[in-house]
Amino acid sequence: MKHVFRFFGRRLEAGNWQIDPEELKHLGTVLRLKKGDRFEIFDGNGYVVLAELTTVAKKDCEFRIIR
Repeated sequence: MKHVFRFFGRRLEAGNWQIDPEELKHLGTVLRLKKGDRFEIFDGNGYVVLAELTTVAKKDCEFRIIR
């Protein structure tokens, strides 16, 4: 069974989500996730979304919400 990484984030308006920049850096440098890898974001209030990395750089990563 493949491991699913889950990170704490914030729901913003219009269905957008935000993760702390240090956590995004952690995705690319420590975990070494690559473009196309998926992970979950939760807000602590019962909402969870599946996200996919679209851009991976040393200091930052970008993602898109899948569902």
